[in-house]
Amino acid sequence: MPEHNWMQSLDSLEPIPALGEHVVARLRRAIIAGDLPVGTHLVEAKLSARFSVSRGPIRDALRRLQIEGLVEPGGRGLIVRGLTLEDLEELYMVRELIESTAMRRCCEIAAADLSGVERQLDRMRTAYETGDREQFARADLEFHTAFYEIAGYRRLASIWAQQRPTFAEVLTVTNAQDGDLAPTLRDHELLLDAVRNRDADRTLELLHSHIHGSLGRMRAAYADIARPSAV
Repeated sequence: MPEHNWMQSLDSLEPIPALGEHVVARLRRAIIAGDLPVGTHLVEAKLSARFSVSRGPIRDALRRLQIEGLVEPGGRGLIVRGLTLEDLEELYMVRELIESTAMRRCCEIAAADLSGVERQLDRMRTAYETGDREQFARADLEFHTAFYEIAGYRRLASIWAQQRPTFAEVLTVTNAQDGDLAPTLRDHELLLDAVRNRDADRTLELLHSHIHGSLGRMRAAYADIARPSAV
């Protein structure tokens, strides 16, 4: 009888996120949603008990959140820093700088393969039709990520990858409060058309309008959640 290959029995199972990734995702969402208020002292022992993990993954998660600017040193440990409205504006400024460069490059590439972008736009349409706001936000981020992949700018893609988790949670919070996602969907359709036509000026004009419109909606929706600005 052939020896049973135990690895094959795992093929049908859903992949389990690394413990540190699971913890950081939960904490990031709680901070950005305002469930963990600014100034909250994050105690490793309590977090370890709450998530039923050792302190190693907790430390990894807190280091990641500190890099992202969501927690900061306070007392003898770390406290929740959260996001100010100025933080959001800076995030969107950085995003426009790097994304405009990537999208301009996409317009310059002859016969660029836009199939990945088209797939994400289809996902956005489906999510819009079914009212699935979380899936809409995920497809939205994948739509923009696809342009970095097409452009082939690894360092820009790396900068975007560092900021993307924060954008994902902010979108989840604000999409839940946005009454109509149709304008956002239309923005993405127009962006894809402009890149498909290799019209760089039109693409950057649309991107600027889209990002600043999104920032305006987020500023309004996030005003009650974001931490006060430093005086």
